[in-house]
This record gives sequence, structure tokens and C-alpha cells, in this order.
Amino acid sequence: MVRPPRNILLCDNSYFHVAWRCHNKEWLLKEEWTKRCYYDLLFKYKDKYNLIFHAYHFMENHLHLVGWLECVKSFSFFFRTVNNLFARFVNRKLKRSGQVIMDRFKSPRIEDDRHLLSVMVYNDLNGVRAGREKTPEESNWSSYRYYAYGKEDGLIVPAPSYLALADNPKGRQSEYRAIVRSMMEIEIYW
Repeated sequence: MVRPPRNILLCDNSYFHVAWRCHNKEWLLKEEWTKRCYYDLLFKYKDKYNLIFHAYHFMENHLHLVGWLECVKSFSFFFRTVNNLFARFVNRKLKRSGQVIMDRFKSPRIEDDRHLLSVMVYNDLNGVRAGREKTPEESNWSSYRYYAYGKEDGLIVPAPSYLALADNPKGRQSEYRAIVRSMMEIEIYW
């Protein structure tokens, strides 16, 4: 199957939603050290490649990243660098060889601020949807606590759609929790 080039899906100065799975759907992200390693690589290289991260959620066999890119070419180089370093680290630590990340990741463009907020909420509910957690507060590896309670997170730059929810931090946090709760109530698979 021929895949469309990223510059058709994404363009310079746009929001993105990256999702990738571990090779063969293995649970290579189940250990804390793997999640910490990937988080640290994102943090280390984001400025070099001019990426901003607004949200993330790390599951055991896949992850989601939401953010803003300045240049599609830098975006591709960023993920080539980070994913390669991550794979080498995981393979060395687990004394294995081969792929760690399955094929090319998905990276649809986020069209506007409203879409951005809905993707963030979707990601924050990923663990609940999978039955891993009863509430999004239980996840140690998502941006939910940052947005819902103001917990510090050095990777995150607040999304414009989040900042527009209220005039002050407590108001935004309350609004964000209400949006997530309302999504939990209307989702049919809970």
C-alpha cells in the first residue's frame, strides 16, 4: 500500500496528533523506565527541532502526542532521531534486537483549536477507554493532571484552546475537568 507523503497530511506551522504502536503490538512501554526514556528524549530534542507539545498519553503498547510543528521536515527529523535513540536504548536494556516501533507512525493534522481540545480530551481518556484506569487521574503518563489540576510538567506548553476556557488557572482546570467528565458520561462504551 502506498502511503501519502507527510506534507499532504501535515503542513508547516500546524498542529499534529502523533500515534505509534510498539512493533508486533508488544508491550514495550509497560515499564516505567521505557516511558521515562521516551519522555526525556521528547524533552531533550523538542527545542532543537522547534516542536511544541500540548498533550501526551503513554500506554503500554502505544502512545499519543499532540502538539505544534514549525516545519514538516524538522518534524520528520525529530521523530527519526527520537524513535531511533529510543529503539536502541530499549533493545540494549532488554537484550533484544529488531524493531521497537511499528512502521511509520500516524500523524493526522489537527484542523483548528476546537479540534485540538477534542483530541486532547480523547487522549486523556485513552486509559479509561482501554479499561486500564477507572478515571484519567490514575494515569501517571498523560497530560491530564497538568490540565485538570495544574500539576507541573516540563514537556507541556498549554494549548491555546485550553487557555481560552477561562481567564484564570483554576477556572481553566475546572472547565477542563468538566469537559472530560461530560465525555465520560456520553461515551457509549464505558
